[in-house]
Amino acid sequence: MSKKTIIFVMLCFVIFVIKNEAQIKLKSVGASLGIGTMSGNSPQIFSSSLSLLTDVSIESPDPVNLRLQLSFLNDFNELIPENRQNKYYPSLKGVSVQMLFQQQMFKKIYFEEGFGPLGI
Repeated sequence: MSKKTIIFVMLCFVIFVIKNEAQIKLKSVGASLGIGTMSGNSPQIFSSSLSLLTDVSIESPDPVNLRLQLSFLNDFNELIPENRQNKYYPSLKGVSVQMLFQQQMFKKIYFEEGFGPLGI
């Protein structure tokens, strides 16, 4: 799937949740940028990342918070201006669905844990 298709699917999901009058309520939408490394059976590669996420709350006697997250990681060298002819820049794309739990520490500070499947 292309980035445009993935972003379109996520926007449709957000619009569906906003317009839905059922027990699913949109809690938040966000994005994050980061840097890190990608590794596997090859040397580590310095990378940049972009994540798009949306949180929904399912109203029930015990409220459940779910997060749909799309992540894109690219080789950091792709951002540096250079001759790109015959160059290969590794990348990863992933989608995850997590069930979230929050432990309130102070009024505005909390720990957040989540678990769920991740597809790369």
